[in-house]
Amino acid sequence: MDIEPILKIRRLRFVAPTAEMLHTACDVLLGMMGVRSATAVDKAIAVQYDLRQATLEQLEKTCTESGLVLRGGLHGWRRALWRFKEGNEIENAARPAGGACCNHPPARTH
Repeated sequence: MDIEPILKIRRLRFVAPTAEMLHTACDVLLGMMGVRSATAVDKAIAVQYDLRQATLEQLEKTCTESGLVLRGGLHGWRRALWRFKEGNEIENAARPAGGACCNHPPARTH
């Protein structure tokens, strides 16, 4: 049985990045397992990855280790929401498709 990838596309925004820093971070991201593309766009990196092999938290860590500073504010809140949703997706993907009782409504007895 083939396992379908869980593709994610995110735009990570940074505080005052240089073009060289963005390109260096893209190269490092592309070396990670599960990262399909990483492209510098303005003051951001557009990245596509398979959630089964890489997480946003890992991508963020890689970017900060490359010297980039992730934006806070609304973008910080958005990333927190993405991380929360990814955690749920990973947890749900680990469960068998038909195994949970909540996937089936209760039968009527009347």
